[in-house]
Amino acid sequence: SQKQALSRPRRKQAYALLVKNISCKDIKFHLRTNFFQQGEQAWQYLCSIGDMEPQRSDVRAHDAAWAKISIGADVGISGFTVTKLHSLLRRVNAERPPTHRHDESEIAVRLLECINENSKLFGAESLSEINSTGPHNGYFWIAGTAAGVGGVPPAVPPRRDLARLVAHYS
Repeated sequence: SQKQALSRPRRKQAYALLVKNISCKDIKFHLRTNFFQQGEQAWQYLCSIGDMEPQRSDVRAHDAAWAKISIGADVGISGFTVTKLHSLLRRVNAERPPTHRHDESEIAVRLLECINENSKLFGAESLSEINSTGPHNGYFWIAGTAAGVGGVPPAVPPRRDLARLVAHYS
């Protein structure tokens, strides 16, 4: 009927959107086999399987992509190199499974490693910052908080200040 004809494009669009945002090949195959262009049924299936641990091969592929990032090959040298590199690192990190994403400190370390690999001017400075172990001997650190008693929140470990790093090297 007319109602079914009107909802068919929406079901197809919903299905396409779901499949586009799934990285697991097995789930994509199952959806294609059992719920092809049936957006609502595909969504119900995805909700029923819940949070699954990503496959090791997928995590290794993301780790390889993360390690492969370089200024010369991926960003290029310009006045906006560090800003572009920061955006690229954030995008690649967002593509990782949520349970395996890097935190701000790990993104900052990768940014410093890329700068160290490609810059003679900032190489020594970035290497010393990579090797710093905390706020007492590194410049780009946010101090943690001590664990409190009563209504004080739990301890927060010190972490690298990614925003200051990007601003400093830009």
